[in-house]
Amino acid sequence: MKWARQRMTRWWNSPETGNPAEEESLPLGRVDRFGPWLLVALPVVYALIMLRAELATAAPPNDSAVHHLWVEWAADQFRAGRIPVDGWVSNLGFGVSQFHFYQSTPHVLSGAIEAITGWSRVVNFTIYFGVSLWPISVFCSLKRLRIGRWGAAVAASVSLFMLSQDGHGLEILSYVWRGRGVWSQLWAMWVFPWALVLTWRSTQSGKNFGRAVAAVSLTACLHLIQAYMLFLVMPFWALIDPVSLKAVWTRVRRVAILGGVGFAGALWAILPF
Repeated sequence: MKWARQRMTRWWNSPETGNPAEEESLPLGRVDRFGPWLLVALPVVYALIMLRAELATAAPPNDSAVHHLWVEWAADQFRAGRIPVDGWVSNLGFGVSQFHFYQSTPHVLSGAIEAITGWSRVVNFTIYFGVSLWPISVFCSLKRLRIGRWGAAVAASVSLFMLSQDGHGLEILSYVWRGRGVWSQLWAMWVFPWALVLTWRSTQSGKNFGRAVAAVSLTACLHLIQAYMLFLVMPFWALIDPVSLKAVWTRVRRVAILGGVGFAGALWAILPF
């Protein structure tokens, strides 16, 4: 257990070099160790304070309303002894086979939590903590790229302040009460930076394919649009810092394997039952 804990700690705190031997030999001063975390904590604390109203019970004016209904329906299915990967959702209008055609993994997981605990505010709490704590996911993933701990911390510190014209991006307005309410995208938003980093490192080194494939599959299961974005970016991993034509071709094959196996691992959630 001690060996496993030490190994996990080294992996969790590993810098951005991508070389395990080099990572373990790099000393970190107190400022370099705790300074980036302090920078990441600033937007996290700000969001936890400013978004606390998301915990209140209020009728959502956006897509969150239907997400509440679908989570409730999934919880009812679990209570009835059924697995809600398909079915007719009758508590919305004339009914819809939403779990048959839509990425429903977040609703199934949340419904399981509600069915087990009887807690009916899973959507509210996932919005509040999922948005507020997202800079932590950004920092922990990006520090494994070649941008340094401080570079990852700067990226994480501004991650909550992105803004698009229609409010559909990886931003606060996509999820909060007065925004779009694309709640299922919030789940994929946490996995997306990890999928980018892990596929990049696997493409460059040819190692740790399991982690990268799992991140790709999970992204596709949680939100298809995020998976589209990931698949659009992954081919460029083969072209960054090319050493030779042979190296590029090797990376192309790795990208194809990562994308193909990752997509195949998500077919259970993508294909209609």
